[in-house]
Amino acid sequence: MMREGDACVALLRSKFHGLIERNHTLEEENKQLRHEVSHLKGQVSSLEGQHTDRKMMWKRLENFATSNNYMERQFVHNNDDAKEAMDLNNSASYSRQRLFRTPVVKSRAPRVPNPPPSPTCIQPIMKIKSDVENQGDFINFLAREVQNAAYKDIADVEEFVKWLDGELSYLVDERAVLKHFPNWPEKKADAMREAAFTYRDLKNLETEASSFHDDRRVATPMAFKRMQDLQDKIEQGIHNTEKIRDNASARYKDLMIPWDWMLDSGIICQLKAASLKLAKEYMNRIMNALKSDPFANDEELILRGVRFSFRIHQVAGGFDEGCRKAFQELKTYASKSE
Repeated sequence: MMREGDACVALLRSKFHGLIERNHTLEEENKQLRHEVSHLKGQVSSLEGQHTDRKMMWKRLENFATSNNYMERQFVHNNDDAKEAMDLNNSASYSRQRLFRTPVVKSRAPRVPNPPPSPTCIQPIMKIKSDVENQGDFINFLAREVQNAAYKDIADVEEFVKWLDGELSYLVDERAVLKHFPNWPEKKADAMREAAFTYRDLKNLETEASSFHDDRRVATPMAFKRMQDLQDKIEQGIHNTEKIRDNASARYKDLMIPWDWMLDSGIICQLKAASLKLAKEYMNRIMNALKSDPFANDEELILRGVRFSFRIHQVAGGFDEGCRKAFQELKTYASKSE
């Protein structure tokens, strides 16, 4: 026991001496660092002084240049005044020789004449005028096509608007040219564009959502965010359509533009079906995370799935068969984990 105690004391003593030596070494390094810091501070102060001197020198040079410019302008101004005074004396002498007849006051001609109008300002006006004069038959033809358009399918309106915009693109400035033609059906053309573009945006959104496929190689939080962002767009599209539907459908009826695509049985129904597909993909991703990731927070994932599925249930007005199956699987897993 004594030998073991002596060995422990010797070991502790050697460690203590080692720590003391390490402390001395660190103190020496600290002194060197302090010396370097003080040296660097001196260099910084010297550089700041040089920078201040340079700023003062530049300021003096600028003041000197400014004073020179002022003296030059003053010299030119004095010469001009002297020239004007000589002109006035000559004119006064001439007027006295004419025995003070009717005084003549002449304004000095400007030293630099005004520049002519820029050609770039004239060219667009000339091109617009040229279109108005030369494209009359073409525009009247397009006006008749718009006025007589009476499609039953909004997809046909979308194709017609695409063709119309392509034809009008040949004009230098569509609005500026068409306002010279009182027979142009501007109200109907704008309404057809509005309907076509609104339907196109909603259809593209529906196609993106219905064709969405959850890539398991994407991280789970990123996959959740993509599906939630897509659902936000769908809900916003449905809300905007329902908001403008009454007013827009009345205008479309009067202008012979299809409007039934705005009803709940039209594009809105398709968007709701796409939402149900997102709900199924969302719950399947949660089940995959629960089964494959042993470190996943089961309770948090299950709550996320329930919230998202309930949100879509409210928007779509219920579940389809695929969503009911996915939700039942999630519910069964939650009951087993309890």
